[in-house]
Amino acid sequence: MQVKFFIQFQRESIQEIPLSIHQYKLLTPSVLIGRLVNAHQHLLALRISDYLRMNQEVVIMHWACSKLTVSSAVPDATLLEILLDKLKLCRSISYAAVAAHADQTSMRKLAAMLVEHEPLSSKQVALLLGIGEEDTTLTKATESGDTNLF
Repeated sequence: MQVKFFIQFQRESIQEIPLSIHQYKLLTPSVLIGRLVNAHQHLLALRISDYLRMNQEVVIMHWACSKLTVSSAVPDATLLEILLDKLKLCRSISYAAVAAHADQTSMRKLAAMLVEHEPLSSKQVALLLGIGEEDTTLTKATESGDTNLF
């Protein structure tokens, strides 16, 4: 028996996922979310993971990295606002991981701005060292009071 999941997330747009109940049970919700994310269906994956009360970190992280990859022409300040607006949806998300991806895509200024929002000083210091911000690294390490970071 073939069942189709119809998910309406906009007025005119309906996403159709042909999937039997047996396939869904074998696939598991996390694999379904992973496949949607890999297909760049981030909004749909976010809505399904929210409905199923799953951790949305994977979806938001993939979206952020994809956004960085395709937004090289967008000014850093604008892109930072867009990213911060979405990243705050998930409390446990690592801003340092997104900043590292920004550094890999040659957006060092944006990476430095993103790392400012990382709550863990150890991740801040490690990433700032990696992107060549020695002065800021020393300041962050000193402010943290953690002797292991010196």
